[in-house]
Amino acid sequence: MTVVTGAVGDVLGNPAETLGKLKKVVQTNGYILIDEAFLEGEQKDVRYQNYEYLTKAQWKDIFQEAGVELVAELTCQDCAEADETNDYYNRMIRRRAEELSVLYPDKRPMFEEYVKSQEEECDDLNGVISGVTWPLKLL
Repeated sequence: MTVVTGAVGDVLGNPAETLGKLKKVVQTNGYILIDEAFLEGEQKDVRYQNYEYLTKAQWKDIFQEAGVELVAELTCQDCAEADETNDYYNRMIRRRAEELSVLYPDKRPMFEEYVKSQEEECDDLNGVISGVTWPLKLL
């Protein structure tokens, strides 16, 4: 059995708590696949402020404490396809936010703030943070 988490943030708790919960639903020798991001620079340099990113070293400490083995690491740095995909989705998000702002003018600031946060997160992925996929094996 494999559990896949895709950029879930703190929905299940902090990263250590999340990993502990995921381990409970995976059998011994099973896998957890985490799609996340880690901090390359300093937290103060991150524009997207809705999440506190960990460094790669902090993540690896969490993996060790949780008793899981890091099998591989796949990052997408300087990945043109990812940039194109992010640009496309940001255009679609902006377009939908404009449509919703026409229907719900009183909510315009909320829609604009959401668009801004998504664009800032994508900007961060081009330097301050790195997107990563980690397959982890339960020991």
